[in-house]
Amino acid sequence: MHPGEAMSYEVTAMKGGQRRVLGPDQGIQLAVGDANVAQVLDGLNVGANHPGRTAVIAKLGPLTAEASLDVTAGEVVAGTTLAPRDDGAITYVPGNVFHTTIPGALS
Repeated sequence: MHPGEAMSYEVTAMKGGQRRVLGPDQGIQLAVGDANVAQVLDGLNVGANHPGRTAVIAKLGPLTAEASLDVTAGEVVAGTTLAPRDDGAITYVPGNVFHTTIPGALS
């Protein structure tokens, strides 16, 4: 991602063996660790400000999932895994959507 670009995030949770998409209507909120690098534009959309690395944090009550976001002058390569985790991976996919899973969100 480079300055001036925006991307949407998709947050999911598992319940009964089924993956479900969660959004602002279910209480999902996004935050960034360094507003100089990126900012939450609205809902689940994040915009790149300046080159650097920051965390993008999905919150649902006390639960969180976090991904690293690198903003560079170059291009993002589709299919790059950004933050592998034991409980799910945050992966860039075509269409400018990132996916992350909040463990235990639907328990």
